[in-house]
Amino acid sequence: MEPHKIVGYALLAIGLIVVIIPPFFCVSILFRGASAIPKILGTPVLSDSTTTSNSTIISTSSLNAIITATFPAVNLVLLLLLSLILIYAGGVIMGKGVSLIKEIKLRAVREAVKEVSEEIEVKKEKANEPTQREEPIASKQQEQAKKKHFWQRN
Repeated sequence: MEPHKIVGYALLAIGLIVVIIPPFFCVSILFRGASAIPKILGTPVLSDSTTTSNSTIISTSSLNAIITATFPAVNLVLLLLLSLILIYAGGVIMGKGVSLIKEIKLRAVREAVKEVSEEIEVKKEKANEPTQREEPIASKQQEQAKKKHFWQRN
C-alpha cells in the first residue's frame, strides 16, 4: 500500500474520532446527567468593595445570586461551542484524509483527460489543414480566374 494512502486512512480515522467524541460527551452531560457541567470559566463573585456608590438599584448579594444561578448555562454554551469547533475540525481532517485516498483516482482521471484533449487538438489541427485534394482544385480555380481576367483585359 502506498504511504499517502496509509496517511489518508489514518487522518480519516482521527477525524472520525474527533467528530464522534464531543457530541457523545455533550449528550452524556445534557441528557443523562452523568456528570456535572465542566467549569470552563469560574463563577465571578462581586464584592461590596467593587461598588462605589451606595445608591445601587440591585444589591451585590442579589447580583451574586443571579450570576451563580445563570453561570452554569454560560459554561454549557461554551462547552457546546467548543464541541462545534472540534466537530468542524474533525470534518476538515476527514476531508484531507479522503482527498489523500482519492488522489490516485484523480491522477488517473487527469491523465485520461489530458490524453483525450490532446487527441481532440490533433483532430482539430488535421481538420484545419487543407487536404491534398483541395489544393489542386483551389489552384485550378485560381488559374481559371487569371485566364478570365487576362482575356477580359485584352
